[in-house]
Amino acid sequence: MPPASACSNRERVHPMSEHREHHSALSPFRLPVFRGLWTANVISTTGGYINDVGAAWLMTSLSPSPLLVSLIQVAANAPFFVLALPAGALGDMLNKRKLLLVTQVAMMVLSALLGVLTLLGLISPVSLLLILFGIEVFDALAGPAWQTLIPEIVGPNDLRPAITLNSVGINVARSVGPALRGALATRRHSWRCSSSSGAGRDALSKVPFPPSDS
Repeated sequence: MPPASACSNRERVHPMSEHREHHSALSPFRLPVFRGLWTANVISTTGGYINDVGAAWLMTSLSPSPLLVSLIQVAANAPFFVLALPAGALGDMLNKRKLLLVTQVAMMVLSALLGVLTLLGLISPVSLLLILFGIEVFDALAGPAWQTLIPEIVGPNDLRPAITLNSVGINVARSVGPALRGALATRRHSWRCSSSSGAGRDALSKVPFPPSDS
């Protein structure tokens, strides 16, 4: 009969090995809500990069002015700089589920509007800048809510791999989005960039969220 100390050692080792087994780098994907949100967020972010690159390409077709082309980057990045702190406070005060749904639907509508105007030949440099700015404003408002929603979904044990997977998803979208935009690099296909972005926002808006907390 083995000594009692040996048995206790085996009992102590077994839970640790079980913990390592159940909390791997991919363990957050076991949760349907995280899996759905992660997938939809990658699609939505990919559509956003397609839209940003497509907007810059479209502006070069609408106007040769270097100022207008550079304003595309201003419209795409200024909302994140200006709204970083207000968006974080808003995410803490409001229901995250409703905030994400409202912002994603708003971005989907604006992306669809941009695609329709481009398809009909009614887009102008000013309208392009305004619509792109509006999309990025809602994107900036949604960012902090999405980041703070992750701990509520996965819990403390899976938080670190969930944050890592979120970063991986963003980098995947950052690589795939511009590449897909390059495949549509003609003016007659510019409307598809906005349509792709709208489809990505639509995917995220349809993901089942956790129960509302307010």
